[in-house]
Amino acid sequence: MIKIDQIILLIKEIVLLILGKFHNRITGVIVTYGGLLIFGSQINLMMQIVIVKISPWVDIPPENLISFFTIDPKPEMGLTLVFVALVYNFGVTVCLAQIQSYKAKHPKLELAMLNGDKEKIGGNHTLRGAICTHSIDEIPDNTSYSERALEEKKRNGRLFTSQINKNFYRERAKYLSSQGGMEIIGLTLENLGATLASNARVELRFKKSAGVSASNENSPLLMPPSQETKEDDRWRSNDNAAIYDIKARHTSSDSDYFFEWIAGNLQPKQLCESKTRIFFRTESDIDINVKIYCDELPDPIEKSYKIKPTAERFEFDLDLLKYNDKDFSDATSKKIMDGQQIRYINKSLS
Repeated sequence: MIKIDQIILLIKEIVLLILGKFHNRITGVIVTYGGLLIFGSQINLMMQIVIVKISPWVDIPPENLISFFTIDPKPEMGLTLVFVALVYNFGVTVCLAQIQSYKAKHPKLELAMLNGDKEKIGGNHTLRGAICTHSIDEIPDNTSYSERALEEKKRNGRLFTSQINKNFYRERAKYLSSQGGMEIIGLTLENLGATLASNARVELRFKKSAGVSASNENSPLLMPPSQETKEDDRWRSNDNAAIYDIKARHTSSDSDYFFEWIAGNLQPKQLCESKTRIFFRTESDIDINVKIYCDELPDPIEKSYKIKPTAERFEFDLDLLKYNDKDFSDATSKKIMDGQQIRYINKSLS
C-alpha cells in the first residue's frame, strides 16, 4: 500500500508540473505544427503571394525567400500530431482528476512507535540498558524489614500490618533478569489525509523465541520488589478492572506474540496515542511486523521494525540483591532503559 501511494504521489507531482507550466503550451505547439502539415499547400500559396509583395523592400530574390519558407505538406503526419496532442491533453486532465479522486477517498495513516521516553523508534532500533544475569547457586530468604518499614513500625505499633517478604531477594533477581534490556513501547497513529479514517486499528506480530518477552500494561512505571508485604490490597491497582486499548490476542498457533490496538475513528489531521504500553524485551534480533487497517483502505498498510537487543551485559551478585532501596536503585537504574524510570518519576513529581 505504501508503494502504491508513493507511485501515485510521484505521478501526481509530474502531472501537476506539466499541467501548471507546460500543459497548454505543449498542446498548442503540437496542434499548430500538425495544422501546418495538414494545410501546407494553402499556406505555401499565401506565403508566395506575400513574399512577392515584400521582396522588393528587402532586396532579396523572391525564389530564395520562397524556398526558405516553403512547407512540405504532410497531411497524414499532421493529423497524427493533432490526434496525439488531443489524447495528451485528455490524458493529463483525466489522470490528475483520478489521482485527486483516489486521494480524496483514502486517508493517509502514519504510525509511530515510541520508547519509554516518548521518542520515536526508527525502522532499525537497538534497545537500551543491559541484559542482566547472575550465577548465584541459591538465593536465601529475606529475614528483615527495610529501614523505612522499621521506622513505620515504631510509629504505628500494633497498627503496623506489613510482613517480611521472604522472597524479596529472589524477586529482585527476577526483576533485574526480566526488566534489564527491556523497552516500554507506545504507539501513535495520525491521519495525514483529508478524509475520515473509520475504525482504525493496528496489529503487531512477532515471533516467540527464547529471550523474547512481551506484555501489555497501562502504567509505564515498573514497580520494583518490596521488602515487605501488606495484608490488604488498598494500595494496589485492580488489574482485573483495567481496560487496555492495546490487547494481547490469541493466534492460530503459539509461535507468535500478537497485539491489537483499537484506535477508533480518526478525523483528518488527528493524532491518537495509545494509553496501553507494550513491555518488550529480546536477547536476539527480531522483526516486529505491523499492519494498519481502517474501513476506507482496500488493503492494510504494512511496515516492519527491526529490533536489536542491547549489547551491554551485566552480571549481578547476592550482595547487590541485599542493598537498601536507594543503593539498589542507583546501581541498577541505568540497566533498565538507561534510567528511563528515574526520569519518569522526576518528571511526574515536577
